[in-house]
Amino acid sequence: MSLRLLSVFSTFVIEQMNKDDDDAMMVMQFTVTRIMHALPASCCLLSKELSGRIDAYLKRCYRYGFSPKIECVDTLSDTACMELFSKMRSSGHCLHVILPPASNHAVL
Repeated sequence: MSLRLLSVFSTFVIEQMNKDDDDAMMVMQFTVTRIMHALPASCCLLSKELSGRIDAYLKRCYRYGFSPKIECVDTLSDTACMELFSKMRSSGHCLHVILPPASNHAVL
């Protein structure tokens, strides 16, 4: 599912529900999780327009009370990339094999 379609669908659902509704909270959490999952691979491909749409969606989530703070797609992208890289360093991760061998050289 594309980020744009997911954002439009979840925005519609959230606007139709009360902010106390657990279903709306689950939709928002699902959407943010999907965005976070897609960001490491697609953050450099996002246009300014799509980044703005995602930021607007995240602001609406905050305004309707589904998020404790206003998130930004750039911050989420940095967080997602750092999490992916730290997980990749584990020898059991499927992407670990593409990393170069560990070096014992000191960083100057």
